[in-house]
Amino acid sequence: MENITEFNWDLKKLPSNWGKINIDQKQLLVRSAPREALVIIISQESNEKVLENLLENKKLTSAEIIRIIERARSARILEKISRISRWFTNHTIKRRLLENPHTPIKVSFRILDYLPLPEVTKVIQNPNISREVRNRARARLRTLMNRMSAGELRGMFLNSEGEVIKKLPVLTGKDKKVIMDILNSGRVPKRFIINLLRAPATTGDIIQVISKNRSWMRDKLIKNAVLTSTKVSQSTKNRLKNL
Repeated sequence: MENITEFNWDLKKLPSNWGKINIDQKQLLVRSAPREALVIIISQESNEKVLENLLENKKLTSAEIIRIIERARSARILEKISRISRWFTNHTIKRRLLENPHTPIKVSFRILDYLPLPEVTKVIQNPNISREVRNRARARLRTLMNRMSAGELRGMFLNSEGEVIKKLPVLTGKDKKVIMDILNSGRVPKRFIINLLRAPATTGDIIQVISKNRSWMRDKLIKNAVLTSTKVSQSTKNRLKNL
């Protein structure tokens, strides 16, 4: 092979030639490889030492980092990416790190501590992320919500049409007060009521308030959600069936 500094980056030959280069030479080459060659290298390379050196390449963009994360099986590489501030500020990269099952759990937890509320909710509903991380995200969501005023909570509940309530393991006293205020306000979106009824954290007293509203009980979807709830007494169900 020619001198490293004189290496010919022939993109047509690179896919077939890359595997013939020894590890020591690869480590030197990837540090200064042209951007056009990066995609080819990333698609073929799995050696941890080579990838570590590749991360030193200043031509890397977030697109290449995402490809590395998606292919990475090395916890060490994933942790190193999380330590580079240039990439750690990118929410898409943080989300991809969370989705990789090889990302160390301590890295995933650290990422959650820096995610804004909209990103935290995406983590909670992402089935590609481990249950342990999603549970930690629920705790993070709760922490962020505890800092909100009643007005901010009300806005979030209504803007999400109650979807965010479905992600909560329990409702705090403030949550319940805001929800009751919404229900007593008169005009409540149908989707909000249905999501509220389907939320595991919704308590029986909240469902009772909904069940007493004749206008809502005339809606088949809402009525059925109440009737199928395990938190509604049989006497209430019998009353509703006779409406």
